[in-house]
Amino acid sequence: MGSVSDRIENHVHEYLEIPQLINQINLDAIKQGYLNLDSPIERSRRTQHYFWQQIVQFDLVSYIYYSNEQKEFIGAGREVVDTGLSVAISGKSTNYTQYSYATDKEGNLQKLMFGSLTITPPKTFGTKAQLRRAKLPGLLSMVGKMRKVLA
Repeated sequence: MGSVSDRIENHVHEYLEIPQLINQINLDAIKQGYLNLDSPIERSRRTQHYFWQQIVQFDLVSYIYYSNEQKEFIGAGREVVDTGLSVAISGKSTNYTQYSYATDKEGNLQKLMFGSLTITPPKTFGTKAQLRRAKLPGLLSMVGKMRKVLA
């Protein structure tokens, strides 16, 4: 009995640690100047590819995104329907309409999958002060379905 509960505990621990690890990696990339989130993020090919590459590397994660108070949004993730990986962008250049694109095996934008209504960043991002204290200004990752629960 202990063996099964130990495995479950290990998987849950991993499941909960991954988003924190991704956020720390991304914070380090911002501090080192690799990610520049001050420029219009929806036009940043480097940021698009960076988040796409993280989705490839972290197979338990379903979506990684960044949004800011200027209503800019960029994210990469796995589609609910098994169409592979996608990148979504929104900002001034898109008139704040979010567009999602299918990607090729190297993370390049391919066909437009859909454009959604104008978006507003979720209120769950917290206040500026809360985000500064957390040292993660709008940077979030979400863990999707946990695979191989009892592998």
